[in-house]
Amino acid sequence: MQYLKIENVGVCPTEGFTIFGASSKSENTDPNIIGTFGSGAKHGISLALRQGLMPVVYCGKVRLAFYTKPLKIKGVSGEAVHQQLCVKISGQTEDNKTINQDRELDHTLSYGNKDWNELSLALREFVSNAIDACYEQGLSPDSMSVELVEENQVRAKGGTTRIFVPATMDVMRFHQEIGKWFLHFSEPQSMENKLLFKKNRNCVDSSGNKKSTAVIYRRGVRVREFTSSDIPSLFDYNIPDLPIDESRTIDDWKAKFECGQALAQTEDPTVPTLMFQKLVKNESCWELEQDGFALTYCISDKQKKQQIWQNAFFAVCGKNAVITTSALADRCKEKGYTPIVLSNAQSGFQKFLKEMNILSDVDVLTANDLNGRKIFAPSLAVTQALNWVWEKLESIDMTYNRPKPELRCFRQLTEASSMTFGYWLDGTIYINEDISQNSNNSLMDTMVEEVAHHITKATDGSRDFANFLIRMSVELAKSTDPK
Repeated sequence: MQYLKIENVGVCPTEGFTIFGASSKSENTDPNIIGTFGSGAKHGISLALRQGLMPVVYCGKVRLAFYTKPLKIKGVSGEAVHQQLCVKISGQTEDNKTINQDRELDHTLSYGNKDWNELSLALREFVSNAIDACYEQGLSPDSMSVELVEENQVRAKGGTTRIFVPATMDVMRFHQEIGKWFLHFSEPQSMENKLLFKKNRNCVDSSGNKKSTAVIYRRGVRVREFTSSDIPSLFDYNIPDLPIDESRTIDDWKAKFECGQALAQTEDPTVPTLMFQKLVKNESCWELEQDGFALTYCISDKQKKQQIWQNAFFAVCGKNAVITTSALADRCKEKGYTPIVLSNAQSGFQKFLKEMNILSDVDVLTANDLNGRKIFAPSLAVTQALNWVWEKLESIDMTYNRPKPELRCFRQLTEASSMTFGYWLDGTIYINEDISQNSNNSLMDTMVEEVAHHITKATDGSRDFANFLIRMSVELAKSTDPK
């Protein structure tokens, strides 16, 4: 039988495998140190035991063999039986004392089983601890080893810490993909980079499938693949201070926020260039569907970032390009601009681009353009309706010395949730072409309402607007009363 051997120079204290919170790294300020909680090795041992594996640990020449025994606990609802972890410690300590004892540990096999449920988490923890031991001694991770060995090679070695795990299929798969789990071995040159260009880092899942979603690392150690979407990513991510929980994982949405922040803070012009190339080609890309809050939250050195993104945008899309939606693309084109269309799913990225001061439809289109309206000259019926209403108001002295409004008709080019018959904007009344051909009640009602807006400059539902209409009604009634 083969075993996976994980070995590093330096002897770990036995407490590092038996007592929760016991760690020599808690006060270490080295930014390369992976460990945080002082619990990973303990959880890793329990996880291996839950899966029927019996890991053997050598701290120098001291052997730790873990096992379990039944533990009965009487609760208020009856008796429960747990499996208590125990360890047999034997061999020669660093100060040349012989030790041979069994210890009952203060936790059971079920502790952590809700979160620590994949063997790869235990193996990742053992390797991470070995890497940290290298950093603590000023050594390179190259000085530790992860390799398959035969059963007759399961033995102690003075001055080292060794962990041996029976080489099941899952263990062997982890070993084959060790470079995908740890950048320290496959891409040490990328350890300082937050954004990593895609490079076959996705692992094959339990169903034998392999995706191209974002792979997320913390200080070079694989944390997860993004699973809430199958959209391929342009990059993988190595976030040094990724806020992981005690099982060394993070949920998709927290991870996505951290990745969005890394995108927004990048100073590498290649990143926006690749994203704009995907956008122009209308190719699916996870980064283009990033959350707007993550992308726009606390951007440092904002002017510098704006220049980087603007330069990339112009280089890829052209000097006359504007970001827009499909509804307004034709209107932008009519104005002489090249529309770069973003979908609803890319609204967060669109928000970020506006934050980067990249030209958008809002900058080049009028209010009518933005509302999807085509403006043209008024029809005869519309002109006559305005003249009639205005003459009536003049006859009762209710134009309040306001100039007669300009008049236009409009056509709604985009689908709207409700029909707008008319509106007043900047001294001009706009009438929907659907009611513009005949002097019908809809046209006359709309004209009266919009003229009232023009004179009062008040909004619908305001007290000034209501008072004007009430007084107008009274004055018109009085003007027609023969008494």
